[in-house]
Amino acid sequence: MQISAQDIAYIYSPDTPFASQALSQVSFTIPDRSYTAIIGHTGSGKSTITRLLNGLILPSSGQLKVGDVVITPDSRQKDIKIIRQKIGMVFQFPEAQLFEETVLKDVMFGPQNYGASPKEAEEMARQALKRVEISDDLLDRSPFDLSGGQMRRVAIAGVLAMAPEVLILDEPTAGLDPKGQAELMGIFQNLYQEKAMTIVLVTHQMNDVANYANHVIVMDAGTCIQSGQPQEIFANLDWLTRHQLALPDTLDFKQKLQAMDSSYASDRLELSLEELADSIAEHWRVKRREGGYEG
Repeated sequence: MQISAQDIAYIYSPDTPFASQALSQVSFTIPDRSYTAIIGHTGSGKSTITRLLNGLILPSSGQLKVGDVVITPDSRQKDIKIIRQKIGMVFQFPEAQLFEETVLKDVMFGPQNYGASPKEAEEMARQALKRVEISDDLLDRSPFDLSGGQMRRVAIAGVLAMAPEVLILDEPTAGLDPKGQAELMGIFQNLYQEKAMTIVLVTHQMNDVANYANHVIVMDAGTCIQSGQPQEIFANLDWLTRHQLALPDTLDFKQKLQAMDSSYASDRLELSLEELADSIAEHWRVKRREGGYEG
């Protein structure tokens, strides 16, 4: 499902002394079935964008088009309900929203709330829990007896059980150790590949952008300042620095390596570890042939 924003603005507490312009003249497109990352430093407008995408707030001006549904400042509740059925939202620390007495009942709640029968809801819940790798022996346990990582997976299963067409991930790995982060991002990658979903990842983790995204939207000072493929966004390192955006580890390592060895030059943009390793190995092979290194 494609999502597009046209001249979106949003003002918190309008017409009061506390009015604050969060977004101004924001236009972008999230392509259908893309894995889009939204990046930007703190205060750039990322969180407000996610709330608009999920229908939690309406734009102050402009319009947001989600599939065939157009959202404007005058949109009615029925339009918002349609969007919420199509878009699944995984907030930071989603495990804080768990509340049912068992894992299975918690994940069943969403489908039942939208009209599924208990039998249908249970089947949807079981499939979603399997997708996030929660074993059957945990389904009758209280979600509050699980580990933090398991609780987060249960909460994510509750979103997936609604069968959304778009999945929005707001810093989904916050607070997890590196192993837990990698496992969770692997689950989302499998979802993207197998279900052909549109995924929107809001993150400050540039490694995740480099490893998973195929489209990037850059926010700064409440507006979209650039969008494109990761190779385009990460090509200008000075531009990234000016906009307070970190480099993926691969590009950071490459910079340090070039500072130590001026003969190492590559016009390619190695975003993955595999690409960087291949580039360094090729450089060493050439240097050995030229007699630049011994051994």
